[in-house]
Amino acid sequence: MSMRGRAYYGFLFLVVSLTLAAGCAKTHDCQSAEACNGLDDDCDGLIDEGFLDDEERYSSRSHCGSCEVDCDAVFASAESTECVEDAGDYVCRLVSCPSGEHLSGDGACVPDVAVGCLPCVTDDECERYQPGARCIGESPGGHCVQPCGTGCPEGYECAGFEGMELCFPEGGDCVCNAESFGMEYACRLTSPNGDQCVGRQECSVDGVLACTAVLEELCNGIDEDCDGALDEGFVVDGVYLSEAHCGACGSACPAPGPNMDAECTLRGAAASCEVSCSDGFVDVDGILANGCECERRAATGAPIGIDTDGDCDGVVDDSDEFVFVTAAGNDRDPGTLARPMRSLSSAIARAESLRRDVLVARGVYAGTVTLRDGVSVFGGYRPDFQERDLDLYPVRLEAGDASGGTPVVRADGIRSATAFSGFEVVATDAASAGGGSSGIYLNQCGSELRLLQLRVFAGQGADGVRGASSVDALRMLGVDSLGELDGVAGGAGAGAGSAAGCRSIRGGGGGVKTCFGRSVSGGAGGGSSCAALSCNQSSPCGNAGCTDFTVGGVCDLAAVLASAVPNAVGLAGQGISGGEPGEPTYDSPTNRGQCFFCDDNAALPRTGVDGGDGANGEDGNGGIACSSGFESFDVATGLLRGGAGLEGTDGESGSGGGGGSSGSGYAVIGGTEGMCDSQAGGSGGGGGSGGCGAPGAMGGTGGGASVGVVIRLREGLDRGPSLESVEVVTSSGGRGGDGGAGASGGGAGTGLSGGAGSHWCSRIGGRGGNGGRGGAAGGGGGGCGGGVYGIYVVARTDGPSVGPYIRELDAAVSVVEAGLPGSGGRGGFAPRAAGGNGLAGSFVSVRSSL
Repeated sequence: MSMRGRAYYGFLFLVVSLTLAAGCAKTHDCQSAEACNGLDDDCDGLIDEGFLDDEERYSSRSHCGSCEVDCDAVFASAESTECVEDAGDYVCRLVSCPSGEHLSGDGACVPDVAVGCLPCVTDDECERYQPGARCIGESPGGHCVQPCGTGCPEGYECAGFEGMELCFPEGGDCVCNAESFGMEYACRLTSPNGDQCVGRQECSVDGVLACTAVLEELCNGIDEDCDGALDEGFVVDGVYLSEAHCGACGSACPAPGPNMDAECTLRGAAASCEVSCSDGFVDVDGILANGCECERRAATGAPIGIDTDGDCDGVVDDSDEFVFVTAAGNDRDPGTLARPMRSLSSAIARAESLRRDVLVARGVYAGTVTLRDGVSVFGGYRPDFQERDLDLYPVRLEAGDASGGTPVVRADGIRSATAFSGFEVVATDAASAGGGSSGIYLNQCGSELRLLQLRVFAGQGADGVRGASSVDALRMLGVDSLGELDGVAGGAGAGAGSAAGCRSIRGGGGGVKTCFGRSVSGGAGGGSSCAALSCNQSSPCGNAGCTDFTVGGVCDLAAVLASAVPNAVGLAGQGISGGEPGEPTYDSPTNRGQCFFCDDNAALPRTGVDGGDGANGEDGNGGIACSSGFESFDVATGLLRGGAGLEGTDGESGSGGGGGSSGSGYAVIGGTEGMCDSQAGGSGGGGGSGGCGAPGAMGGTGGGASVGVVIRLREGLDRGPSLESVEVVTSSGGRGGDGGAGASGGGAGTGLSGGAGSHWCSRIGGRGGNGGRGGAAGGGGGGCGGGVYGIYVVARTDGPSVGPYIRELDAAVSVVEAGLPGSGGRGGFAPRAAGGNGLAGSFVSVRSSL
């Protein structure tokens, strides 16, 4: 056996692989079969039976010399190994090497080296570097030729020789000339100590170049590169200080057992393999074979069972360290192992007062759970709490149908070490329209809170609500129907009828209408009366028009208007752009001093003028759909929903029409002969009122979001609770509500005609203007569909970046897509401008509100 092999076994400790959970078990469970580990696994009083020979030695290749010494692992690069007897004990031996390597002594595989043209005397000199190589020629001109194998190097050709296929120089010899430039020859190096190594040199135009070493240095006490130094790269100040070569080549420094660390350190002038327990582990029993078998239970670590040594002091901990919960417990009991409690909420409250943690046995537990600062809660225990196995003893938390999507588990402001581990959390579907569903809500908690080994089943978000229509809005304003938005017609003008003489005649009244506190009434028509003219037959009269104000065939109209007396005019329509009243008219005077003449010169208006129409109201705009990705978050409940569509704008009310002016009357002036009376013209018709605009329809509300875990970060922090081995099974988001339908505005009120003149010289009054129609309302925008999120992080937009935290969560959480985001609501119909269609919700495994 080589020195390297003996040194390896001299430093190798017995290794036993054990699977350890948190804490140390009080008793040893007998297994069904014995394992090679230095223990009596099947409790028959024998140790490692089946792994020992008749002389109680470990002689198999998997356990050679001791347990867990696997020869294939000792010689990892070997093709085959064996366990052989050596000096009364069993040791591993290398049998064969993989292709491209060959044995060097009995402890190592070294690479095959090209030996073409290497000077030689015997075949052994060639085979030392490459198996199958031969020495051709006689001394001193003999040289090595190698097997053709997978092909010959450049400058060599394969040829038969004594029943073998060997690579010969193409020129027939190993002379460097112009025909062999670029050809490589094997060469031999000699170290200052006299050791010889194979090398390589090239034939070039400058002749044969220097011989360079081929092999790299190995830790084996041999000078592979013939530079005079041994094991360079493995020695520090003359001492071997690596894990694989501690104190000498091949002297490994392995950890002797699980949860142990080994380090090769310098003690004095010699190397020493120092062994210690890994952080958090303690060697309670002092047996190196099973390593450091006891793991200290951290403040947030779950014990594997109550019969454990959580602090690794060699003494089983008192079960009064915990508050126990079982499906058959009673909240009136103290929560001890003998008298466990029933509900988690009551147990957590008691544990907080006692400064203890809570252990929960398998079962289904109804009711919401609020975590408390410093109280860790662990599920997955057998009903007697002797064992923890999350698969065998699942604990399911359900809030119950009454919760309507509110979180099953909630934590607020936790800032000290707290764990929540080993549960299935089943959220409920949202109950209220547009409501969201969240499984767990962590509100402003720090990284001290840890969620481990959880499976969260998200609930469905509810569909959003359709927005109120214009008709609905009217009803809320006390208006029963759209017909009440229509405008009111004006009143008709009047004439004197058969009555003789002069009397005042009122104009037609304007249609009276008030729309949501603003008057849009039509203007009243102009009244008719007998205007008193100061004219007589001996002086010019302006009401006669150009008759008395024409000189040289040109009428002085300005002088006419300055002298003439107009009739009264009607009123303008009310509203934003009411119709103007009709222009005033002028009574016609008698002429030529005779009662049966009147001067109605066309230079002045005599027939009543129609009032102007009121302007139509502007139509409202359709409501904009919800913004992309917009979410509405309720801090109090931890629920999310898609954004709501905006409401359509109101239609503008139309304006009232102007009143028509009265027609001209017959005015008897001074100096008129005969018996006649002045007569009034017809009065103007009243303007119709404007129609009322329809109120805008409301947008649809967003659909409820489905979220596994909602994390609201504390202000100023860039991270929150840590999640490990958490799986979220998603559900579906709610559909966004449709926008409400917009309606047409009220119709315009009609202006009516003026009254007729009752005298042959009087004229009809003007018609009142029509009112403007009311503007149509815009339809409401559709709401966004509810999103689906495994984890949703709520953070301030002006706070620190949470990108790294989001990436950590994304790596720690597994999200199973079992639901779909809600579709967006449709925009509400409207006669002129429909609302926009809402957007569908999004699916993101881990998302931030930023």
